[in-house]
Amino acid sequence: MTETTNDHICTTHGPASQAVTPIACASTRDVARAAAGRALWVAPFFILLFALLTPQNANACTSCTYVVPAHEQTRQVVADEHDDTWDWIEDEFEITEDWIEDVFWPEKILPALKRFNREMSAVAMQNSFAIATFIDGENQLETQRLLQIKQAETHKDYQPSTQVCMFGTVTRNLIHAENNAELNAQILARRSIDRQMGNSSSSASAGQFLDRETRLANFKSTYCDPHDNNALFGKFCKAGTSVELQNLDVDYKRSLGQTKTLNIDFTDTDVTPKETVLVALANNLFSNDIMLRIPEILTQRNRRPDLVLDIRSIVAKRAVAEHSFNTQIGLKTESNEGSLASLYPYLENIMKTVGLEGEDVSKLMGSNRPSYDAQMELITKKLYQIPAFYTNLYDKPANVDRQKAAMEAIGLMQDFDTWQSYLRTEASLAVLLELEIEKLKESKL
Repeated sequence: MTETTNDHICTTHGPASQAVTPIACASTRDVARAAAGRALWVAPFFILLFALLTPQNANACTSCTYVVPAHEQTRQVVADEHDDTWDWIEDEFEITEDWIEDVFWPEKILPALKRFNREMSAVAMQNSFAIATFIDGENQLETQRLLQIKQAETHKDYQPSTQVCMFGTVTRNLIHAENNAELNAQILARRSIDRQMGNSSSSASAGQFLDRETRLANFKSTYCDPHDNNALFGKFCKAGTSVELQNLDVDYKRSLGQTKTLNIDFTDTDVTPKETVLVALANNLFSNDIMLRIPEILTQRNRRPDLVLDIRSIVAKRAVAEHSFNTQIGLKTESNEGSLASLYPYLENIMKTVGLEGEDVSKLMGSNRPSYDAQMELITKKLYQIPAFYTNLYDKPANVDRQKAAMEAIGLMQDFDTWQSYLRTEASLAVLLELEIEKLKESKL
């Protein structure tokens, strides 16, 4: 059963006199819309059916009293239904717009877009993390590669070879040896001046006669060779003179020029046979006739003051000439004992590598304190006579450069020694020139 209320039409179950149970209720507008929808489907069917049943040769009806009103009613129904349909469509659009604005957008689309945005942000962050990880990995690998390159370069450039260390080892005592050489040369120069000037502590303090007597007695007891002077020195020499010491006071080669290291050190109080020999040789080479002692009366009353100056001038010129001899002795003087405690065995092994053993090593290195001259002989000459020196040049380029720098430094030291020798030669030539000028001046007076 169907009941109509103000705005709704409800369909019930059961007779009208009984209590009914509503099955479905719809608004009047909904019912009208449903009817209009059915009419839209049914109307074309009836129009088509009317067209098919109308005779083709039927004449027009001029006085139809039924058809025209029916058509008018149909048009009106169609127009009404069209208006209702249009209104319904507009209402539905408005309802849909309201639903989109109030329900679909805020409850469905907007939360979904927010979730989409969060998801895209998370994905973008993950992508950024992945890209940053790749960049960080690239930087890490480049840094590791650079560190490995630097490590390899460091291993190649900053790992000195044994031969580089050898240069540093053999030269570490040179400064001590050089200082000891200069000190001994100064001591010898002072001894010579004291002898010529008659210092009270010297053997020639009493004058020329005592100096000669002392030297002659020393010659008879130590350096005299009985076979000299056609063997007439047999009675002149004292018995028991050592064969090794014979004529050493006049033999420069055996006394000084034969060995690189001499067993001498005038800085201590011990007197060695070699020191005595060199002093005797110096007395024979320089100032054989020392200056006559000035009488006391001349020094007290200032008589002949020019005589004092002349004597001092002669002593100064002799000191210049003797300076080269004293320097040679100083260069061959033994080094300080403490500075060579651990160095000498290493130097001795180098000498053995060259092929020198036994007495040859002793001639060059001395006992265990090689002189400055011996050490320079080793690092400027003997060191480069070892075949292993040249095979060891097959080394890292940095080590070869270090060896080259060490060799250049050693060359500079050798050049400095040569320059000092030139200075001594120049001083001696200047003194000779002065003596020649004095001779020329005296000849023209």
